[in-house]
Amino acid sequence: MKNIFTFIAATAFVILLMTIEGQTQTPFYQTIRGDINSRAGNVHSGNQVRTSFFNYGFIGRRSGRADDFGGEWPINSGHEYVGDISVMVGAQVRLPSGRILTPVTVADGPRGSNEYNPNDPNDFWGWEPLPQFARESSDPDSQLVAMSHLPDTWPNRWPDRLNDVSDPGWDNQWNGFFGKDQFNADQESFWWMDDSRDREFILTNDPFYPDSADQTRGGLGLVSSVRGFQWSQALAQNTLFWLYEVTNVGTTDYNKAVFGVIVGTIIGGDGDTGDDNSRFELAEDITYSWDNDGSGNSGGTIFSPVDVLGYAFLESPGNQVNGVDDDSDGNGSGGDVLDANFLRSKIVTSGMDVISIDYTSANFDRELISFPAEGLTYIVNSDTFTINVGDTLIELIGNGFDDNLNGLIDENPEINDGIDNNGNGLIDEDNPQIGRLFVNYFTGEGLDNPMIDEGRDDLIDNDGDWNAGTDDVGLDGQADTFDEGEGDGVPTSGFRLDPVTGRTIDTGLPGEPNIDKTDIDESDQ
Repeated sequence: MKNIFTFIAATAFVILLMTIEGQTQTPFYQTIRGDINSRAGNVHSGNQVRTSFFNYGFIGRRSGRADDFGGEWPINSGHEYVGDISVMVGAQVRLPSGRILTPVTVADGPRGSNEYNPNDPNDFWGWEPLPQFARESSDPDSQLVAMSHLPDTWPNRWPDRLNDVSDPGWDNQWNGFFGKDQFNADQESFWWMDDSRDREFILTNDPFYPDSADQTRGGLGLVSSVRGFQWSQALAQNTLFWLYEVTNVGTTDYNKAVFGVIVGTIIGGDGDTGDDNSRFELAEDITYSWDNDGSGNSGGTIFSPVDVLGYAFLESPGNQVNGVDDDSDGNGSGGDVLDANFLRSKIVTSGMDVISIDYTSANFDRELISFPAEGLTYIVNSDTFTINVGDTLIELIGNGFDDNLNGLIDENPEINDGIDNNGNGLIDEDNPQIGRLFVNYFTGEGLDNPMIDEGRDDLIDNDGDWNAGTDDVGLDGQADTFDEGEGDGVPTSGFRLDPVTGRTIDTGLPGEPNIDKTDIDESDQ
């Protein structure tokens, strides 16, 4: 019998491209930049999975390093399943000249063809770690990434917690995802990295600067906090979780962005990779790899059975403005059910009821209007959309615009009508959105459902699971520090409202349990 173990199940990628603003002091990532000299590694070994990892977006074994572990399972068996994993984030950029770029920020892995400054072989163009997030060592080869169970790896103070007015820097305390000095996982690792040193698209005749206010910042203007989690409890003992919180700190907005990983598997060990296979299971959102004959070779030792490696993507940035209950968790709280009739194409007539969206507002405010005889024009993400009387309204997926003026954005238009509605060459394919709840902006049905278009930064306990008896611990996530929000009887989010812009801004602190940052269920994904 084969086991399926998820070496890096639950890679979560959240808060993508959300600008942090409203800080009371200069954000730490403006003065601390990625530095190749701060590279460090460590080993996750908190359950049945053991692997080396590094604070520049790389997981697994480095070339020529016999002391590295590559996804060993079970621990101490010598059976390895992963050679290397590299994290990537890309975006589409349109320059003022009209040229379109597709930069991708990558990790420095062992596969070759990595991009270094052609004039400086020590200047890598990709992810590099931010200094000061681990205890510094005089020996670069012994530098370790900070981990919760290893206090000697912690810095004296954490740069990203200096804005905590009640305890600046959280001196000599663990900087935990679940709050200050909170040890929820058996092992938790933590670091920050950025792509500021990547100058590939700056050193051209048509340069791209991600931050017009700071031309020393390269790449896509991204910073990312990264955490690894392991629990030894039976249900999670074969799993390693990774959380990437990637933020766009530049001035350039990206209409399209992607997150991905390169996974180099060695199912059955280094001596037995020729018969490895992989498959993506769409319904379960998991990629898994297996050995074809079930026999492995580890250091010349044959072993069997060879088990299965899974890699799942558990959370992505939620869509809290499209009007659809993307994760189908809003049942029982109001809303219409999406059906084919609502998605059918229509011919525009003067005076017909349509929904107009204000794309400049924080929540994409909707308004029921009569279609004007002179037509409508919208500018969305630098693209211009004009709709006139006589046009056919049909949704186009992926442009961020409500093409059919029904109040929903980028919904799947595919219905069983013998037509290729979404232009992908297939006719009458299944539409996974049909049957889901949505907000009917014509009638108002669903506007009061907190689990349609819920968000991790909307200051609301959308799913109602915050408990005053156990969760009212304040902004730092730790009880008995008597900080902001502790004991006030209401949920305290790690975000707050900017009274000037009307948008939510990041406090840089976790907030209380079961609201926004600390509640994965509050993401409509």
